[in-house]
Amino acid sequence: MLCPTEATNAPATSSNGTSATADRTPRSYLINGWNDHYADILSPAEFGQYMAGNYTNGLKESVITHPTDTVVLGEKRAETGDYHMDLLEGTGKDFSGVAELSRHSGQGASTKSGGVIHPFADGSARYLRFPRSLNPLNLWAISDANRIKYQVIFN
Repeated sequence: MLCPTEATNAPATSSNGTSATADRTPRSYLINGWNDHYADILSPAEFGQYMAGNYTNGLKESVITHPTDTVVLGEKRAETGDYHMDLLEGTGKDFSGVAELSRHSGQGASTKSGGVIHPFADGSARYLRFPRSLNPLNLWAISDANRIKYQVIFN
């Protein structure tokens, strides 16, 4: 679960007191939380269960309308304990404070000069330069509307 270029051999893990092994395991990666989709289809109570990790239904592959352009995994900054890319968490901090978008082939992590290799929902993987996973469309979102709604502009 560690990127070969991880700056530390012990990136942060979840700090929410969880006992789940996967949540406590040092990792370099974030998995797509798909919460833009669930926010669109679930009632507020069901969505609350989903965000709390208590929703038992999975994501059907058929709801991903653009599998060749939908990110499944990405890299995270070593100092953050997140393990999901949550478009609706807090104020969208996963984009600016958690996701590492420029680790490879640039001037170093967080420099806005490199990129990241992303696996996509169709099974492919490709390198995206900073900030192509979030702009001009947010490739972590599923619907066309959410790809625009959650687009991130970097200065």
